[in-house]
Amino acid sequence: MTRFLSFLIVALCISNLSAQPGSSSGFRISHFCNSRLEKIDTGRDSSLKIRTFALDHGEIQEETFGTSFLRPATGSIYDPNTNNESIQRLVIIYKNDTMIIDFTGICKFMPDGDGGGFMAYRNMDSLVIQRGYFRYFLDKNQWDQPTPGLTPSNKNRLISGGALEYRNSADLSFLTEDKLPVIYFLRHAGHYIQNKQPDSALADIFKGIKKNNGTKNCETLMLLSEAYALKQEYDTAITY
Repeated sequence: MTRFLSFLIVALCISNLSAQPGSSSGFRISHFCNSRLEKIDTGRDSSLKIRTFALDHGEIQEETFGTSFLRPATGSIYDPNTNNESIQRLVIIYKNDTMIIDFTGICKFMPDGDGGGFMAYRNMDSLVIQRGYFRYFLDKNQWDQPTPGLTPSNKNRLISGGALEYRNSADLSFLTEDKLPVIYFLRHAGHYIQNKQPDSALADIFKGIKKNNGTKNCETLMLLSEAYALKQEYDTAITY
């Protein structure tokens, strides 16, 4: 009975942790298109790979696992008190092209007058996949205006208007393990746990522990506990 109660307490604690990544709301891109301006079926085209990341001060904090939307990460990626901008990175690999887009200002905090508020998001109608790195600045002061799509026809106009920076090469070196912070591995592990993949979760947890010089914090211990519980290794889960 004592063992059962101990495990129940652990399970309740970590189920609360796993629920934190947030809702599916966010910055939506209605259509992804190829160079011929044809819509790509994001659910069926296996040559299209999309990854989304949340950045804080230029450092990847978590992978947000969206395909047609971006959302703020769990944590203070967007701080309404200091007016920091939410930076979300979209990485697209499509056939022979790699495209990276850093979106700045995709959301803003809307106060409700009672000390609270909510996040407001932008929407983009279309994005044409183009090779290179793009930094797209969305004007948070023009929420009543549609967000211009990122297409070859308006790229130069966006650049000349100060809304876009462009480089013709996309550098994926930020995804090498030595450049990723501890929190990235833990958030990644949390995603695997939610998808019932404990072995993949444990691999990332131990990468995070190694990156943290062997130190296990509270979040690490709870993730370890839940991963081993999924493997039905309950004694180990309770120990953590």
